Amino acid sequence: MTISVISPKQLQDRIQAGEPVHLIDVRTPAEFREVHVTVARNTPLESLNCSDVLAEHPTNAALYVICRSGSRGKQACEKFTAAGCTNVVNVEGGTMAWDQAGYPAHGAGSLCGKSLSQETVSTIGEQKNSTMPCSPCRSNSSGIWSPASSRKFRATLSMMRLRIVRNVRAWKAHGWVSERWNASIGCVKRQ
Repeated sequence: MTISVISPKQLQDRIQAGEPVHLIDVRTPAEFREVHVTVARNTPLESLNCSDVLAEHPTNAALYVICRSGSRGKQACEKFTAAGCTNVVNVEGGTMAWDQAGYPAHGAGSLCGKSLSQETVSTIGEQKNSTMPCSPCRSNSSGIWSPASSRKFRATLSMMRLRIVRNVRAWKAHGWVSERWNASIGCVKRQ
């Protein structure tokens, strides 16, 4: 059984031309959060239900499949072909080839949008180690970094800091926190 393949450049050309592209990423959710093609939808290979995916998919349109390097994508293509899908295409080289080519990608392992502040760029390695998505991916559904989403993110951080201070004060009132510990984190005003 031969599986059709497409290069990342050919797929990107189709996306830029405005063609509807139905791209299924068959990697694990953690891998997907690390880096993914902007138009991809995550459906892990181990939980792939071809009939559900095909029910949402237009009949004549091509179904593109991507993974990390191409092997899981090929397995998924074989599953789709066995389920009766005749127009399934594997992305050659997978997400690694896509990201190395510099095409639009989101996640902690990529520089989503390339308009990130230096502070955000310096924390991407930490985010990648914890498999957390970068700020643009979690700030809004479109994944586009904007001043409004930046303000929302800063407001969320301020609220978190306020909750921590309130909790420490409550712990101190109940005697759960010693003065020495309080002083070490700077919550006690020295007279």
